[in-house]
Amino acid sequence: MLPTVLGKAERCMLTDCLALLDDMHTGIRADYEPGALALLDTDPDLARRFHATEAHIDALAKVEGGPIEADFRAAIEAHAAIWREIIARHRAQREAAADPIPELPDDATLAVGVSYGDGKPGTWDVVRRAR
Repeated sequence: MLPTVLGKAERCMLTDCLALLDDMHTGIRADYEPGALALLDTDPDLARRFHATEAHIDALAKVEGGPIEADFRAAIEAHAAIWREIIARHRAQREAAADPIPELPDDATLAVGVSYGDGKPGTWDVVRRAR
C-alpha cells in the first residue's frame, strides 16, 4: 500500500492505482461467496450504487497526471463497502434459507404437548391469535 502524506495532495500513478485496486479485490475474493453478485439483478438501488462507485473509480483513474491519492483511496473504500454489503446480504439470505425454523410473528402461539401414548413431547399446528 502507498503511504498517505497528510497535508499534501499526493497523486497516484497508474501502477499505484492498479496496486490499490488489486489489494481491494484480493480482500473481496477472500470473503466472496459464489452467487452473491446476483443481488445486483434483484436490487436496483444496490446495482445503481455499485455501478456509480465503479464509474467513479474509473473516472479518477483517467485524471491527467493521476488522481489525488486520498480521493482514489476513498473511492476504492466506497466500492469495497458495497462489495462487503453484497457479500453480507447474500450470506444472510443463504443462512435464512437454510434455517429450518421459520420466524414466527409476535402474536403466534405454538402448542406443545405430551403424547399420552409414548410420553414424548410434540408440536402441533401454530395457532395465531391477537394479543
